[in-house]
Amino acid sequence: MDKVFNKKWKRYNLMIESPKVKPHVLKTQVFTYGNYLDFLSDFGAVFLKPNDGRRGRGIIKVVAIGKNYYEIYHEEEKVRNLGIVRTYNYVNEIIGDEFYLVQQPVELPLIGNRIMEFRVITQRKSYILPWEVTGMAVKVGGEGYIVSNTERSGGDILTVEEGVAASNLPVTDVKKLKEDIEEVAVNAAVKLTQEYEHKRIYGFDIGVDKDGKIWIIEANMNPMLSHFKMLKDKSQYKKIKRIKRKKVAL
Repeated sequence: MDKVFNKKWKRYNLMIESPKVKPHVLKTQVFTYGNYLDFLSDFGAVFLKPNDGRRGRGIIKVVAIGKNYYEIYHEEEKVRNLGIVRTYNYVNEIIGDEFYLVQQPVELPLIGNRIMEFRVITQRKSYILPWEVTGMAVKVGGEGYIVSNTERSGGDILTVEEGVAASNLPVTDVKKLKEDIEEVAVNAAVKLTQEYEHKRIYGFDIGVDKDGKIWIIEANMNPMLSHFKMLKDKSQYKKIKRIKRKKVAL
């Protein structure tokens, strides 16, 4: 049971304990029929995510489209079903016995018709020094995918400036946006470290909705760094690697 709860569900519950972080965390619950119904009723859509999923694996999106019809997105596939129970049975067959969560949807900005998220790396140089953001980039999902993971969807990595300029995000002050994202990520890292006291790096997938609200989509304990290696400017990648390699005393 510890292995089940020491994943996304645990990190979610830790983050919502913080008054600074909670307003930026998407509402999440354990996947049950009741919670599935509640989220569809409240939001008109719901994301279903494996508690131990990584790199966009196993994510499902269900969207109510009217007249008791629902669209189900899984990987690059889209299926339309009639009836909420039939739709539930369909996704439950995909999920099987795996421990899943339901998550509030967020309307992510688009580049063309491809979704866009921010990947943020927070680090600290020692166990007593403060957390800082050492990397920030934009992940662009592949055509037709509901996830931005580049390995799974065949998407792209852009600088923040490139991503915002190419997107429909209504932002004029990119510097201020980056500062606001950094503040949310650092506050989340500080909160998580109350439980994971020996961690020195976290990765956060961040979404910004059409109203400019910043949302933590996911907190990653062992984030991939290859996104930053894909950028033409390798300075962020080199800094992240340098701090990560630094040996510090407990």
